[in-house]
Amino acid sequence: MVPGSRYVCSTHATDDDSTNDREERILAVLGIIGTILNLLVTSNSGKEKLPFNRKRRGEERREEERRGEKRREEKRGEERRNITFNLLDFDNFNSDRVGEDFISFFTDKVLAIREKANQAIPTNGPSPDVLTVGTYRFSNEPLNSFTPIYFSEASSLIQKSKTTTCLLDPIPTHLLKDVLSLIGSSILDQINGSLVTGYIPRSYKVAVIKPLLTKPSLDPNVLANYRPISNLPFISKVLEKVVVTQLLEHLQRNSQFEMFQSGFRAHHSTEMALLSY
Repeated sequence: MVPGSRYVCSTHATDDDSTNDREERILAVLGIIGTILNLLVTSNSGKEKLPFNRKRRGEERREEERRGEKRREEKRGEERRNITFNLLDFDNFNSDRVGEDFISFFTDKVLAIREKANQAIPTNGPSPDVLTVGTYRFSNEPLNSFTPIYFSEASSLIQKSKTTTCLLDPIPTHLLKDVLSLIGSSILDQINGSLVTGYIPRSYKVAVIKPLLTKPSLDPNVLANYRPISNLPFISKVLEKVVVTQLLEHLQRNSQFEMFQSGFRAHHSTEMALLSY
């Protein structure tokens, strides 16, 4: 056994262990530094991209606003062209005969529609108490009269109605709504009087007719290219809503609606029409 040989070997082993420990610590420190640098780089890159993303979103929003404004301008231009066509039409006709021409044309059109309707109605056939034709059910149970309404119902209908005014209205609709508490009783008397007697005042049946081109591209000199727009007095439209409400209740209560009808009925839709077949 050589004295000191074990000591020498032990010394070398200790030196190797110390070197390995230092290398591991250095590598660990470098790893931590690398992780911190990656975090810093990622954070800085995110901060650099954020203004860019915000800028891009702002540009997209402004572009969408420009497209929306362009669509609105095109719609306004179409409305202006439609009005211009109407004005040109009035200039092309003799000013003394414009109204008469339109009245004669629309009157003849209504008479023709009535004539076709009368021809489609059968004049003879069985007339039992209840007649079923297809999916329709006709009953002889009459709607003898309409029911007078309370002021709360009339007030609700008036306030929910659109604030549109006819030239025949004595006061603007928005003003009528503002003073409804003061003049509401008079309006209610007119509505209930019409419901009880079954008589519609003549003034309620007079409308302001405005000829409107069906399409701006059509010839304004051809009367057939126009459709009449009727503007009735405001109170007559309120009376109409009252009558329609009670009439629909009567039809619903007596099961007189067409079996598959979904149009013009509350709580019915095209989806329900498809499911019913």
